[in-house]
Amino acid sequence: MSAMNVERALMLACWGSADPLLAGLDGEAALIEVAGKSLAQRSVEQAVALGARRIDVVLGERAAPYAACLGDGERWGCAIVYHYAASGPHPLRSIVRQLDGGAEVLLLHADTNLPAGYAPPPGAVGCRRDGGETRWCGWARVPGSALIACAAGADSRQALGRALLATPGVQPVVVDEHASAASAADLLATARSLLATPDYPIGIARRPDAAGVWLGNGARIHPTATVVAPVYVGDRVLIGPAAVIGPNAVIGARSIVDRGAVIVDSIVAPQSYVGADILLDRAILDGQRLVNVALGVDVEIADRELAGSIAKPQRATAPGIVERLLAAALWVAGRPLRGSRRAAAPDAAVEAIYAGVPGAWLRHFREVFHPGLGSVVAGRRRLVGPVPRAQATAPPPGARQIDVAAGRCGLVNESLLQGPDGADPALRYAGDVLAAQKLQIGHIVGAVLRYARMVRADWRAQRPAQQAGAGARFVKSSSLGG
Repeated sequence: MSAMNVERALMLACWGSADPLLAGLDGEAALIEVAGKSLAQRSVEQAVALGARRIDVVLGERAAPYAACLGDGERWGCAIVYHYAASGPHPLRSIVRQLDGGAEVLLLHADTNLPAGYAPPPGAVGCRRDGGETRWCGWARVPGSALIACAAGADSRQALGRALLATPGVQPVVVDEHASAASAADLLATARSLLATPDYPIGIARRPDAAGVWLGNGARIHPTATVVAPVYVGDRVLIGPAAVIGPNAVIGARSIVDRGAVIVDSIVAPQSYVGADILLDRAILDGQRLVNVALGVDVEIADRELAGSIAKPQRATAPGIVERLLAAALWVAGRPLRGSRRAAAPDAAVEAIYAGVPGAWLRHFREVFHPGLGSVVAGRRRLVGPVPRAQATAPPPGARQIDVAAGRCGLVNESLLQGPDGADPALRYAGDVLAAQKLQIGHIVGAVLRYARMVRADWRAQRPAQQAGAGARFVKSSSLGG
């Protein structure tokens, strides 16, 4: 895959799959490891191979840990910047405003890869035939001005695709062979394709232990188990006695396959438990959620002896030394605005921000942020982290749980910085999940600067009222004295 003159890529992770079978998975389909890497990781690799040095990832309401999966892009030699899609009818309005209208942008959907080795020409929009109709398959190489115009009225993946295809000067490129997790059937087809053509960067970057058999580091297979190629077994997977794995089976890292289980033409997500004598045929198992593609149903398995998740809850990490020093500096700089209020329960101040109450940002600063800076300096809290609430926000369907109570909460996070737009329960939970990861200091500083702008605007708005009140008191005292 040769590099091209596109330095910026935009990855959409704001719209979940339209396939209802994938809606109930514990995690995003784009983040499920398929033969060692998720499709989101493969999209980043392809973008970098095509010349992208900055990738903007647009996050949505699903609490998917993209930041934990992709990091800051350093391992690929690029910069990855995360954004929230705005709620409402135009979810991409905030990010597209930052694009250079004259420069080309490589547009990728997190759950769709380019064809292996393919470098799209200028103005290309990837398509697929669906019942005689040409549909957007999730990627494009278009000028920033065209993307800005298309995204302005797009409220869904399908709407954005229709707008791109209707743009003058674009070139629809029909590609039938590409990796995709847009549907459950596509995800299984992607696994079969990767196992059949294991070439980097779209396939498996690992030499097989035997013809068509890839075993990860520390994987252990019982001598009585049967492995039928092609098969991918991830790192530290345990396969029990009399189990049958393959053909076309993908077992995610750190999973356990119990005695007598049969896995054919299926995907087992990382850190999943497959119970004894379970049959998976054309299925996707992610923890306790089972998607049977052959029957077109998805179910949650209540009995943990049949299937379950062995993943540990995520915990918010402790603040680093730079974050503590920043908190100390903010404590000193913010003393003129702190007022006379003492630290209070954060719920009322947080809900006032979500409700759009005038002066809510300044109230939050005085009641929550400034009093909490001492806890950040002491290492008990973080500047940017899960926002504490008296009643925990229920996760949206299919979202992975995070252990907020056991971790270190934060003073602000991304969903809070959205103001009233972030009040949706799914966005609140998504903000907690993103903030529970180990964040780069640049992300923390950027969030604090955005918060400071909100507080400053509230403070300026209240100054005329305060000055008017002070003037009235002065006139009253003067008249009494006279």
